Amino acid sequence: IIFEKGKPVTFGDALKAARKAAKLSQTQLAEAVGVRQSSIAQVETGKRSGLEADTVFALEKTMRLRAGELVQHLPPDHPAHLKVK
Repeated sequence: IIFEKGKPVTFGDALKAARKAAKLSQTQLAEAVGVRQSSIAQVETGKRSGLEADTVFALEKTMRLRAGELVQHLPPDHPAHLKVK
């Protein structure tokens, strides 16, 4: 996923861009990783700040992203940073 240089990217922005690049709907992605569609929507719109670490890794795998590609957009204290595979 390529973003404009110097522009901060939220986890929600990164998730939405990756999902669209993978040509998946929120519902398809949610079903693939075992969460509700509303959880994906809330993260993408900034109403929810993140997801469990294992869910983030499942998102990366489902969308065929490199390990840590979404994790890098999570807050520094998110547990996923300690588990990047």
